[in-house]
Amino acid sequence: MTGLRSRTAARSSTCFARHPDVARRMVAEGHEIGNHTYSHPYLYLLSRKRIEEEIDRTQSVIEKITGVRPKLFRPPYGIRWFGLFRILRERGLKMILWSATGFDWKDSKDQIVASTLDELEPGAIVLLHDGHGVRSGDQVERGNTVAALPEILDRASSLGFEFARIGSPEV
Repeated sequence: MTGLRSRTAARSSTCFARHPDVARRMVAEGHEIGNHTYSHPYLYLLSRKRIEEEIDRTQSVIEKITGVRPKLFRPPYGIRWFGLFRILRERGLKMILWSATGFDWKDSKDQIVASTLDELEPGAIVLLHDGHGVRSGDQVERGNTVAALPEILDRASSLGFEFARIGSPEV
């Protein structure tokens, strides 16, 4: 997370559970944490009860590890349906999607940079992953995203873009 202070990150809580030190560091560095479900399922295939369990379990895990209760929610794959809005409203969660993506789960570093910068516009929310990429056994290689991020940030800054948390007053 070096070089990314005060950004917003929505993660599945299995990531937080496996790396609680990273989760605490993210909060300490000023990142805004969002709920992305516990196991990253296709929500429209689940019952209301199972969706609630996914969201509630994630809220609890994140709060237990970081002391912060998320206020933002990003559905896995960006897939939403009418029943989800009520569940989120009952929990005081605001759904956040994205307007730009680097396609970092499938592309090279240079393609990630180009794709992201091509879609940037004022107010953009950029989708990048810290756990999707080229699979190597049970590990997921995120090297292309890690390599692309400094260039994305530098080039976006040179184009006059500023970065803020979604919940910041200036957004």
